[in-house]
Amino acid sequence: MSNEGEARVFEAPEGGGKLPYRLFLPANHDRNKEYPLVLFFHGSGERGDDNLAQLTHGAGRFTSPESQAKFPSFLIAPQCPAEGKWVDIEWSDDSGTQPARASRWPWP
Repeated sequence: MSNEGEARVFEAPEGGGKLPYRLFLPANHDRNKEYPLVLFFHGSGERGDDNLAQLTHGAGRFTSPESQAKFPSFLIAPQCPAEGKWVDIEWSDDSGTQPARASRWPWP
């Protein structure tokens, strides 16, 4: 498994926006076998459009050869745009109350 995975871009239909992501496959995966899917959402410091910064912290814990040997899985690591948030909550708000719905799509 590559340390950087495969760079891909999700394109929503009818101009609905684009979202870069990295796809990691289990090492030596068997197409006839089922594997778990891990969705990795990075922190605010890894936002952007380079489709690489989202791997800076944490993703390697799931994609390392040691982890994959014990827990083979697919991993998708999307990258939130620089001006976006995964959830529209005020970062300075310490209440932890989540809004009724996730962030707008596409991001402004």
